[in-house]
Amino acid sequence: MAKILLISGSPRKGNSDHIISRIFDKLAGEKDIIRLREEKISQCLGCSVCFDTQECVQKDLMREIIVKFQENDIVVLGTPNYYDNVPGLVKNFFDRLSPLYDTDLKGKKLVVIISAYHEPGSESLMNCEQAIRNFARLQNMDVKGVFHFQGQEVDDVQKDPKTEGKIDEIVTKIVAL
Repeated sequence: MAKILLISGSPRKGNSDHIISRIFDKLAGEKDIIRLREEKISQCLGCSVCFDTQECVQKDLMREIIVKFQENDIVVLGTPNYYDNVPGLVKNFFDRLSPLYDTDLKGKKLVVIISAYHEPGSESLMNCEQAIRNFARLQNMDVKGVFHFQGQEVDDVQKDPKTEGKIDEIVTKIVAL
């Protein structure tokens, strides 16, 4: 069975985090979860040393997270949509994965969960999705699914009667990978 890493990119314990937590609870097998808001990850310095060395000059928790990222077959990223994009936590996470640029992530499977106030299919959500697809393309990752959830307030997704069914659909998709 595939090893699965779930990443919550939400700066608060809200909709995206709830969805990632529920997926984690429903998945069997080898899995791990990282909540970026709980990790001490420094900002990318933009020094580009990692492009030559495949290692970041910063000595923080990101080194351990990179190892987890490499060891898993499937990555499930949950993020809210902030201003038509991923929040700063997720953008910094993408930047700090630069040591892996064009190396170990080729063919790694990525499943994306985006929660936002906007309706699925909106321009705002599509812009956020495109930012994630750009990251995946640059890292040679294979996007296997993108799922949108609508919700603004912290518990909107939990109140939606369709949420659990959609989460079950996502879990089925992940298991089939």
